[in-house]
Amino acid sequence: MAIYSGPTASLVLTDSSKLASDSQHLGDKMSQSLVDLVNPAADKILQRSCSPTYPVGSLVVQPPGCVHTKLYRDYVDEIREFEVREDDIWIVFSTIANVLDEMPYDSITLASKMKSPRILKTHLPVQMLPKEVWTKKPKIIYVSRNPKDAAVSYYHHHRLWNGYVGSFEEFMEAFLEDALVYSPFWDHVLDYWEKRDEHNVLFNSYEGMKKNLKSVILKTCKFLGKSYTNDEVESLSDHLSFNSMKDNPSVNLEFFTKQEIERNNMEETKDLKFIRQGEIGGWKKVMSLELAARFDAWTAEKLDGSGYEVGMAAVD
Repeated sequence: MAIYSGPTASLVLTDSSKLASDSQHLGDKMSQSLVDLVNPAADKILQRSCSPTYPVGSLVVQPPGCVHTKLYRDYVDEIREFEVREDDIWIVFSTIANVLDEMPYDSITLASKMKSPRILKTHLPVQMLPKEVWTKKPKIIYVSRNPKDAAVSYYHHHRLWNGYVGSFEEFMEAFLEDALVYSPFWDHVLDYWEKRDEHNVLFNSYEGMKKNLKSVILKTCKFLGKSYTNDEVESLSDHLSFNSMKDNPSVNLEFFTKQEIERNNMEETKDLKFIRQGEIGGWKKVMSLELAARFDAWTAEKLDGSGYEVGMAAVD
C-alpha cells in the first residue's frame, strides 16, 4: 500500500558508487525488522483519530527507523519485490504521508499491471524502495517542502483522512518527535538530497515550483529528455498551476473527501480539502512564535553539516 500509480511523474534514486556496495544490504528484505512504535505523542494521535479506514503510524521499520502503519506488515514483501521497469518515472514526496498511500485497494497490483511508461508516486524513504530501483535505475523526481508548511498541511490531511480530532499543538509535537507516518522527516529529505547528483535523480522543491513553475517545468523536461514549444510550456504552466489543480476533479479528490467527511461525522469546512491553500509560508497564520522557533531549532540541528537549506533544489 505504499506505492501509488497516479497521473504525475518522477522518481527517487541512490548514489550509485555507494549503492554498489550497499545495494545487497538495501535489497535484503530480511535485514528489515518491524517493531511497535512506542511514543507518547504518537499514542495521542492514535487516540484522537477516529477513521475506520485509514490507520495512523503504529510501527517502526528498522532500518531506516521509518514510521509506518499496521498495513505495512502485509505488504512489505510485495513492496521489496515489486518489479521495477527502466522506463518508470517515480515521484517521491517529503511531505510525509499522503492518503493515497493507504487507499483501501491493492495499489501495488494496480501499478504492476500498468502499461509502460508508468508514473508511480510514493513517500517511501531510500532504504524502503523496491530492490530493483537500485539495479534498473528508473527516473526519480524528489519534491521537498519547508517542514513548517509540510506539518500544517499534514495536520489538515490527518483531520480529513484519519478523522483526527486532537489539537493542533499535539499534532505538531508528534511531527517534531518524528512520530508520524514516514518520519523521520529530515532523514527522508537528506537521504534523497545525497543522491541528487545521480543521473537518474532530480531534486525539486515545492517552494521552487511556487516561485517559478515554468523554470521547474523546463528543468524537469530536460531531465526526462522531453522538449516543448513555448506555447506548450505556457499551457503546461497553466494546467499545473495550483488554481487549475484545485478545480481539477481528477486531482482534488472531491468525491473521496466528501465521503470521508461523512464517514468521520465531521463538519465540512474550507480546510477539509485534499488540495487546500497551496501557499509558501502559510504556517505563519497558525503557528505561534514559540512553536516556529522550535521548528527552526529542530531544522538547524538536523541540517547541520548537510549542505542543504530549506527550499533548495538541485542545480541544473
